[in-house]
Amino acid sequence: MRQIFLNQIIGFLFLACTTMSAQTVERLDIKSYVLRLPEGDVRFDVDTTVIVIKFFERFKSQFQEYLTKRSEPGVFDSIQTIAYQDLILGYLSRGLSSNEIIPLIAELEKDSLIEYVTPVLKYKGQTSQYVYDLFYVKIKSEEGLDTLQALANELNFLIQKEYEPNIYFCRATKKSAGNAFELALHLQHLNLFEYVEPDFIYTGKIETNDTYFNSQWTLKNTGQFGGTIGSDVDAENAWSLTTGSSTIKVAILDCFGSTSQFTHPDITFHS
Repeated sequence: MRQIFLNQIIGFLFLACTTMSAQTVERLDIKSYVLRLPEGDVRFDVDTTVIVIKFFERFKSQFQEYLTKRSEPGVFDSIQTIAYQDLILGYLSRGLSSNEIIPLIAELEKDSLIEYVTPVLKYKGQTSQYVYDLFYVKIKSEEGLDTLQALANELNFLIQKEYEPNIYFCRATKKSAGNAFELALHLQHLNLFEYVEPDFIYTGKIETNDTYFNSQWTLKNTGQFGGTIGSDVDAENAWSLTTGSSTIKVAILDCFGSTSQFTHPDITFHS
């Protein structure tokens, strides 16, 4: 009886230790951001001016207060919201080196309000690509799913669903050994799968030549007049989708009629 009871205790302790080790994994040590793609190796640079932040759903309403507090010590200069995936772009108040960005991300990720923080990557120094929590894996055969599941257990990521035959969407979590890009990079180098790639969010940032754009808080509110950061129409997000068409005519109606300034350059240019 004592032996059975002792065996139960040993089994319980073994299970507890196994569970604990599965929840606490050593973070991957990524030296460079180079993806292996069909067209060859592609090197990405870490943007040292901005990072991506995702708050847990239940804390979404608190992000403004949180980031305002973080701005006091000079961490963030301004923020921008991305409707897709409810992401926040935190623009840093001072340029950091790529070696400083990673420790900052690790520090922010410790906060219980935050689901994940990832770098913004640039391809050839131009196109910004936002890393979030998804990456996808194509297995070589049905047996590859067992290998993928074993790695998911080891590195603490989730296998979400089969997107297409033998292609699986996987998700990095707060307890994973790395973000989606780092996990994809690690799995690539194992050479166990047909391919592994992170799911990027791409943007094409449109610059305006409006001299007074930085004063127009309705378009981009950085708190420049004591207002609420991010409380604007997200004009830059809209411009990344479309900047309109020359075939569209815009009519300006002034309620006060005779007080219209028809000589204003914004009107005469398009008249």
